[in-house]
Amino acid sequence: MFFTLGALLLSAAEPLKIGIVAPLTGNADVSGQALKNSLLLAQTDTPDFKTKLFFEDTESTLSGVNLSARRLISLYHVDVIFTPYTQEANIVAPLCDKAGVLHFSNCWNSDVIERSKLSFSSSVSFKNYSEAIVQLLKKEGHNRIAFVHSTEWIDGTRYLTDLSKKQGVEIASSQDFNNDVRDFRTPIMVMRQQHPEIVVLYLSYPACDIFLKQLRELAPGTVVTGYLDLCQERALIEGAAYISEYPPIPDFYARYKKKFGVSAEQTLAANAYDNYRMLAKVASELPKWEVQAAADKIRALKDFPGVTGNLTCTPTGVFLSQTHVVKIANGQKVFEE
Repeated sequence: MFFTLGALLLSAAEPLKIGIVAPLTGNADVSGQALKNSLLLAQTDTPDFKTKLFFEDTESTLSGVNLSARRLISLYHVDVIFTPYTQEANIVAPLCDKAGVLHFSNCWNSDVIERSKLSFSSSVSFKNYSEAIVQLLKKEGHNRIAFVHSTEWIDGTRYLTDLSKKQGVEIASSQDFNNDVRDFRTPIMVMRQQHPEIVVLYLSYPACDIFLKQLRELAPGTVVTGYLDLCQERALIEGAAYISEYPPIPDFYARYKKKFGVSAEQTLAANAYDNYRMLAKVASELPKWEVQAAADKIRALKDFPGVTGNLTCTPTGVFLSQTHVVKIANGQKVFEE
């Protein structure tokens, strides 16, 4: 069986307390609900791993992140905290280090994880992702781009900008937006005047879909790429080639949709599911829960069989990430061999 004697000892004690700091309401609730659902699914799939989940809603605000994390640590005395993305992890990671609480996130900025003692991320980093994007641009013969990006993705934006220059890819237009922007029509018209060969998007949902709808109205036929896994409406990116951090995992997506009635394909659900199952494996090998022993075991994980692939942790707490070239054809993801 998956669990050892350690799991039996843990199950006889109090269940492991897991806190979730996530936007369950507000403009970023898609990521928060995906994190919540994936952990509930993982909990169902690992019944021998006894846990109690505590959900704290940040209401999509940074102040809410801070308050939620502090409440979980001081009031509920959780053993582990899960966060969705970098903006939450940036606040929660140092709090977890100070309190001796394990922390999992899907952190775009790997630096946040690397400077923490008890934080881990199995998501692709902005460095690896940007390198794959530039490689794809060169392969497709695109040497003049328009770059459209979110203010929240500042680290990835800077890295891709610098890398493009080094690789001889000209950025003809670079425009930065807050996630609450809903009218991109004037910026699109300004961008078109620079005659880019392709538009690279680093935008969160729903901004990415809104931008693409307006782009299709004002400049039909414009070629796009970027972090398009977040695009909910695939018709907007029909024919686009881009980089995905997720392999083909139709069975996981089908089970998730059957249980929750929504798609997980544009969310962090698969990463969070894998992180919970890693935690289950590590806990099963401990005679009793001890945070540093758990952290050491996570760092030692090699080829852990996750739904996102075989996962290997590095000494920094960042898992080796994989990227995949994808093209949207007839509304479906087609993976390049």
